Amino acid sequence: DRLSIASHFVAPARVAAFEDERQDGETFASKSCSISLQPGQGLAGRAFASKGAEFVPDACALSTASFPRLPLAKEFGIRSMGFIFRDGGVYEYGTDQTWKALPEVGTSLDLTAVLRTACEASDACYAMFWAESAGKLSVITHYNTPERLAAIKAERGSAEKTFATLSRATSLSVGQGLIGRVFASKGEEFVPDTSALSADRFPRLQHAKEFGIKSIGAFFCDGGVLEFGSTESWDSIPKVKATVELPTVCQRSGANYALFWEASGGKLAVSAKYVTPGRALMLKASRGDDETFITKSSAVSLQSGEGVVGRVFASHGEELVPNASELPASQFTRAALAEEFGIVSLAAVFWNGGVLEYGSTERWSCRPKVRIDLAARLKAVCDSSGAAYALFWEEVAGVLTVLEHYSPPKQVAALKAKRGDSETFATRSRGFSLRVGEGLVGRVFATSGKQLFPDVRPLTNDRFPRAQHAKEFGIRSIACVAVGGGVLEFGAVEQWTTPPKVSFSAL
Repeated sequence: DRLSIASHFVAPARVAAFEDERQDGETFASKSCSISLQPGQGLAGRAFASKGAEFVPDACALSTASFPRLPLAKEFGIRSMGFIFRDGGVYEYGTDQTWKALPEVGTSLDLTAVLRTACEASDACYAMFWAESAGKLSVITHYNTPERLAAIKAERGSAEKTFATLSRATSLSVGQGLIGRVFASKGEEFVPDTSALSADRFPRLQHAKEFGIKSIGAFFCDGGVLEFGSTESWDSIPKVKATVELPTVCQRSGANYALFWEASGGKLAVSAKYVTPGRALMLKASRGDDETFITKSSAVSLQSGEGVVGRVFASHGEELVPNASELPASQFTRAALAEEFGIVSLAAVFWNGGVLEYGSTERWSCRPKVRIDLAARLKAVCDSSGAAYALFWEEVAGVLTVLEHYSPPKQVAALKAKRGDSETFATRSRGFSLRVGEGLVGRVFATSGKQLFPDVRPLTNDRFPRAQHAKEFGIRSIACVAVGGGVLEFGAVEQWTTPPKVSFSAL
């Protein structure tokens, strides 16, 4: 019934400054760990009780009655603070500077939730997300499990420094080290034993040794790289990709739940599941238990070809069920469960070797797009066709823009050596917007067809607005295919006389 700190982080530069100044390793965050509050007590308690937010422009203007840690704030020079209810608790953050308004941290909190999910799904002790800016990758959010922080504090006397916090000071070039290679390839890598690596392949080798990190997995995710690792040895990379993608599926589609089905022992079974927090709370309030459509579905196994999921698995295609109540049990074995939990519409699509299913209590007339894994799918297009780049254009309100792009690492490296920058035809294309019917892409979208342009060099700007960029980067042949509510475009520096056969779906 009391609030206490489960995890904390202090910027490394702040920790170093206090180490020089105080010689005791203490910070405002570490001293706050000994505090517990009643809901409604103090700033954190009020944010918890109201399930809202609190903003303090100047902590020194408060009284100890409203802020029991006022003496600590003065001791460590804390000026402005923010408190926000999220994930069943309260996130607090502050600075020695003066904020005029509460800084927005929603994106970082969403990433933190993803990292925590990755740790839970893999038994990792930490996870971090690397983002790219100007050709450099750095950690923008990290997470250490409470158990890991407790173990580090017991061993070292302080948990201010961890492998994850020290990694935040590292900057990697695209293609450099484990993270740089994963970002460049848009794939994944697994390191079963970090001690077997050299420093050039893994620049953070000494930090890994210092904190006993043995196994690490990393995969491309949402335009960056999600890394997770353990002090235990893993024989293979834990399957967490589907688990961390499911919340995104629900967010982008408006679904109430998402499931990922994989083949196991000759049958299809649920290997990852997610229900939106609001839906889970509503069901618990109305039912008095913790059961949901996804928990009941987890007990079901299906043959390939059986039901909606089985059919999608067998066909490698997709299906939409606008009204689950209209399907007989022979076509949808969980029809009774859908009725019990109020599921009206659901969609199933082949993805990542299994079946992604997501559904809603609302009626869908068409399958909502979720747009996950696009970069990896564009990579597969380049790998199978030998293309120098691939783009996916999405249409919104009659205008087409580039949603995702990919260029093979060798192509990027060759261009950088020649030009001295990281620009490619794909990156230049991101700045364009085309009306339906305009240019190569707009015309293909308007006709819902596909077309090969064997040689774009003679085309004028009115037919091909990016003609000058194509010449600049030596692009000769371009293929366009209308697919998934948008257009797949891929091209080469050599001439194609027939369009390469590729497989692509824009979820």
